[in-house]
Amino acid sequence: MKRRLHNGLTALSLLLCVAAAGLWVQSHRGVGSARWRDLGRNAGALVRHYAEARWEGGELHLHCGDETWRDPGEGAVVASAPGAGGFSLRPSSYTRFAADRPAWESLGFGFGRSSVGRMAYSHRGWRVTVPFWAIVLGTCALPAARLRRKWRGRGAFGLCAWCGYDLRATPERCPECGCPAA
Repeated sequence: MKRRLHNGLTALSLLLCVAAAGLWVQSHRGVGSARWRDLGRNAGALVRHYAEARWEGGELHLHCGDETWRDPGEGAVVASAPGAGGFSLRPSSYTRFAADRPAWESLGFGFGRSSVGRMAYSHRGWRVTVPFWAIVLGTCALPAARLRRKWRGRGAFGLCAWCGYDLRATPERCPECGCPAA
């Protein structure tokens, strides 16, 4: 059971590493995003909760927050907010503004909060920026450690370096795969 769990986690980590490396390459070619939005009403105002992952220039930007459109006056109705609810995955037309910069930034990592309030519109949210090199490095650590342990451990216990067969009876050559013993 424990071995299956380790194998499953290693496979998942390797899959995430390959996906992150692919997004890293794609982020240098252009901007892309995956978005989720939920549109609803709260106390007479239109509220949109959102979560967005955007990749550009070797960085992954995670945004989360809510936007509120208040009714402009008595009896007036806000028809709809830009962009209805749902999930979308597409190239982004996002433009970076000076106010969009994170409050804290170091080595490509960043964190920031934003809060804008006007008469008819308000926005509250946060943003986290993570460089893709850190994601790839973090997700390849478990597969690399498992592979290193696998190859280092075989020679120490008298096992074949290629297939892991026990070489105590035939120390010169592996009878299973024919590989010469190291």
